[in-house]
Amino acid sequence: MTVETGGALQKSKEFASENGYKSVTSTLIYGIEWDAIMQWIDPEYKKENGLLTSFVANSENKGYYGQSAPTVTGSDEAYAVKNIFDLAGNVYEWTMEATNSGTRVVRGGNYNNGGAECPASCRSSSNSNPSSSNIYRGFRVALYIK
Repeated sequence: MTVETGGALQKSKEFASENGYKSVTSTLIYGIEWDAIMQWIDPEYKKENGLLTSFVANSENKGYYGQSAPTVTGSDEAYAVKNIFDLAGNVYEWTMEATNSGTRVVRGGNYNNGGAECPASCRSSSNSNPSSSNIYRGFRVALYIK
C-alpha cells in the first residue's frame, strides 16, 4: 500500500500541531448545526409558533436556484450570507442526521428548486440514501478545533 504525502489529507492531519491546537477533527455537518447556522443568520429563525422568517424561510434570489446544473461553491458573492456560501440552492447538502439506517437528511435545496419552495432551512430525507450517487447532492464539512 502506497502512502501519499502532501495534499489536503496531510494538511488536515498536521493542522492542529502546526497551529497550536490540541486536536482538529472534521465530519459532515449535523442537522442541529445547520439549524444553529440558520438561528445565527436570523435570530428570529424559529418563533414560538413555528413560523420561519427572512433568508432562512425564503431564499428566492439569494441562492443558486432555477438552473440546469450546479455551480462551483462560492462562485457568486451574492449567494454568501455572513460569509458562508451556498447555504441555499446549488446542491442539497448531506448531514449526519439519519431518519433510519438507510437514509440521511439533506439540507438547503438545490439548483433545480426555487428559493421559496426549498429555502436555506429546507430539510428533506426523501430518497436520500447515502450509498447512491445524485447530481443534486453534495456536502459541507464541519471542522472542530480544540
